[in-house]
Amino acid sequence: MKKHLRTIITVLLAVIFIGSAAAVILQLRERNLAEQAYENAVEIALPSPTPTPEPAEEEIAPPPVPLAPEPEPTPEPVVEEPKEELPEEAKFLLDIDLAALRAVNEDVIGWIHVPDTAISYPLLKSADNNEYLKLTWDREYSRAGSIFMEQRSSVDFSDFHTLIYGHNLHDGKMFSGLMDFRKQEYSDSHSLVYIVTDGAVLRYEVFSSYIADVVSDSYRLLFDDDEHRQSVIDFYLGCSEIEGDLRPAADDKILSLSTCTGWGNNDIRCIVHTVQTGVFER
Repeated sequence: MKKHLRTIITVLLAVIFIGSAAAVILQLRERNLAEQAYENAVEIALPSPTPTPEPAEEEIAPPPVPLAPEPEPTPEPVVEEPKEELPEEAKFLLDIDLAALRAVNEDVIGWIHVPDTAISYPLLKSADNNEYLKLTWDREYSRAGSIFMEQRSSVDFSDFHTLIYGHNLHDGKMFSGLMDFRKQEYSDSHSLVYIVTDGAVLRYEVFSSYIADVVSDSYRLLFDDDEHRQSVIDFYLGCSEIEGDLRPAADDKILSLSTCTGWGNNDIRCIVHTVQTGVFER
């Protein structure tokens, strides 16, 4: 009897071990698939430039010397404000080829980049917020999912409040890094967020970060008037675990990045609020 019981226990342990090993192998396969998918996205969006051959030199006859024209009055010089330029380390964003990414998946609406972090991914949007929870940007199954815009937000980022979601993974990829923005020193040194659209690179700056209830005003998208918008900005600032000098106004554009905390509570999220501070034409 005891021998029979030991045999059953041994078999059960073997089944559990095999099942656990299979689950680990599956997770590793999914992780590798997701990493490859996003490496491919970078290669598609920023292909290596092909060297342009130098044109052959040709002998060109000098043009005839024209007669000197009558002098014209010198117009008053027009003084223009110098346009702000993207910093050198962000200029590559001007070359992101969204059309090439869209040829793979038409749901690609942009690219999100946070300097000096792992966050640099295609940005997607679907009519269903659940669609890209377990699909990579090229629509392959993976629990890493994608970075995607709230289905009710406008793809041109014209709303007062735009929401973007991504997973918090154990390997630090996707939106895992958002949890670090609750630390003052980290948010101070990683304060910029860039969004690449078809016509521009949008710059945002972090002004608030905290753990939020999913049914709180942190996730509200519709507002009655400027007074209501200003009150929700004050709410973001009041909840924040970090401090700063930025105080957005009701006519600003707010971009919020959201991820789960990894603490096992689905009713709370980590949220990082940013405000648009620059638009750079492409």
